[in-house]
Amino acid sequence: MNYFSRVLCVAVLAAWVAGAHAAVVELAWKKVGAREVFSYESRLAEKKVGEVCGALKKGESVKWRFSASAPVDFNIHMHAGKEVEYFNAAKAIRSDEGMFVAPVDQDFCWMWLNREKQEVSFSVDFSR
Repeated sequence: MNYFSRVLCVAVLAAWVAGAHAAVVELAWKKVGAREVFSYESRLAEKKVGEVCGALKKGESVKWRFSASAPVDFNIHMHAGKEVEYFNAAKAIRSDEGMFVAPVDQDFCWMWLNREKQEVSFSVDFSR
């Protein structure tokens, strides 16, 4: 990501946080057989943010997927001091999925922003 993109991402995140109180939920794994899973459902009022954050070790992979009742802005990010580094970002989507591999030992966040004029519900599932 080039310098301009990083500055833009930080500005967008600052605008999100300034206009909305973030609901941050800890990524708390539950053992199910040989796997660990975490599921979360929530509702976001207009211009509100929801986040699921948790510590991952370098090289650890997490399979994730989410769906929402209306389009949301979505990203995966980490904080490095005062900077925010993004690994996935999309605007106005109703669902997405992927595999995230942690590049360093760090806390990472999956984040949703509701830009709709009505409440939006979403659910997310993680496994490792």
